[in-house]
Amino acid sequence: MYYRADVYKDAVVKNSFIANSVDVLKSKAEPYIKDDKVTQIVVSEVKDIGFFKVPSELEEYLKCKIL
Repeated sequence: MYYRADVYKDAVVKNSFIANSVDVLKSKAEPYIKDDKVTQIVVSEVKDIGFFKVPSELEEYLKCKIL
């Protein structure tokens, strides 16, 4: 199981990250917890981290860039 934190400034998500434990998530969120401009941090459980299908036209281009 993974945990996700969404960092809000006003009503806009400014940052989002995923960790495999609450302790790791807390350490990643530490700078945002201390930031006065952050209005909300929403933490949720993520049961599945999936993949998405890329259109075939972009597949070769992305392979070159990623690898």
